Amino acid sequence: MKPRAPCRIAAVLLALASVARAQDFGSAAPPGPADAPCAFIESGLPPSSIAGAEAAFTRWFALPDLETRAIAAAAGIGALRVAAGVSQTGEAGIGWNAAGAALGVVRERAGVALRAVARRDRTIAPGSEAALHLEDRAGLEAGGGAWLAPAENLIVWASVPQAWAGGTAPPLDRPMELGARYAIGDSTGRGGLAFWVARGAPSGDAPADHAAGAMLRSGPLAAWATVRDRPLRGGFGLSARARWLVVSGEVESHPDLGETVRVGIALLGSPP
Repeated sequence: MKPRAPCRIAAVLLALASVARAQDFGSAAPPGPADAPCAFIESGLPPSSIAGAEAAFTRWFALPDLETRAIAAAAGIGALRVAAGVSQTGEAGIGWNAAGAALGVVRERAGVALRAVARRDRTIAPGSEAALHLEDRAGLEAGGGAWLAPAENLIVWASVPQAWAGGTAPPLDRPMELGARYAIGDSTGRGGLAFWVARGAPSGDAPADHAAGAMLRSGPLAAWATVRDRPLRGGFGLSARARWLVVSGEVESHPDLGETVRVGIALLGSPP
């Protein structure tokens, strides 16, 4: 790592608190409920799919020393949904490891779940002084989410990923997110257009942030675009599915910090 890299990364982490929508288990997907296991753990919004596994990669703001690599798996029995995963962010000197899990219930028109993520600095050695005071270098957060389909093609959701936190403060302050998505599908159900809006409500006196976007789906292909404020920026994503295999990617720009790139490869089961 270059000598100035830790200072630059520290500055980026401070800026992340107001511009990042995901951290340890970010997935290349539009806001709201998604079938990807990483997205389930990250947002606490349970998926409709009954099984899946995913490997996800995020490069934050074009910094090679600040990358997140995650793997996760999910399974379902009847209405029950459960997911678990591990991730690693950053280089050894400034990075951290994380383990996350989510548990939820999905019905035909609603879903609710709890999620939790535990983190610790990668510099902690077993038996060291830091290991004896793990609360100084590790932390735990817990929260949840719920979605509801009050009408055909309409989904509304609320996600509170950090309802509670203990130990070392999380790298990012994840706000409560409220959102809605409306889809206009074709008669086959394999295509159509969807629109969404979302509002993030940070804790304290910080101003809210907003997002809006649209997605076009045609058979196994999907493309979406998103616009966010605080500061004003945009992003776009693509995904392709071949039977069980789903490959997705997303790029989000930032006027000062550079581009954030997310890539995901998943094996997903069919919705119930």
